[in-house]
Amino acid sequence: SYEPGLVLQRFTGQFNLPDSVNASVDNGVLDLAGEAPHAWLMRVRRGAQKVPGIEKIDERNLVDSDQRAYQQSQSVIESAFVYFLPNKDNFATEGFAALSRLPDEIRRCLAATSRLGLEVQIEVRGFADSVGTEQTNFELSQRRADAVRDLLVKCGFEPSLFKALGIGAPGAGDNAAPEQAERRVALNVVPKL
Repeated sequence: SYEPGLVLQRFTGQFNLPDSVNASVDNGVLDLAGEAPHAWLMRVRRGAQKVPGIEKIDERNLVDSDQRAYQQSQSVIESAFVYFLPNKDNFATEGFAALSRLPDEIRRCLAATSRLGLEVQIEVRGFADSVGTEQTNFELSQRRADAVRDLLVKCGFEPSLFKALGIGAPGAGDNAAPEQAERRVALNVVPKL
């Protein structure tokens, strides 16, 4: 049996406990609460049980701050829709406004994924409304996806980060969306395997 105070002291000395984390030891269980960077958390997972008196780690109340940052950025990126003028690959005013906010969010996402040791790709999915032929709509949706990708590349991102996909118009079985919602580009953050 080890004195919990001494076990905690050894742990904090070895792992440099961040100010945002509270730690306690009880009956061989290291209880962590708060939020911590991913790299610190991985070090603790690999080595905390090597500290005499720690048999188990309870991190149910601990948030991986880098994972949270990635999820928040992913959510913002995936909820941004870039709208286009009818039958054109020119940005609508509100579409350009949404697009102008994306570079900073993509940078935050890439920084978080880097700290997590992940690689991602961003699918740029272009859509068209149901006016026109299937081929015309597919080509228009591809030009829209290409326009968004090209503008983001001009913001300093590697072209390989993006995959531009023309989806075309919604099929007959899709729930009918308002026409403006069909004239858009949506982004999807996908982890590389």
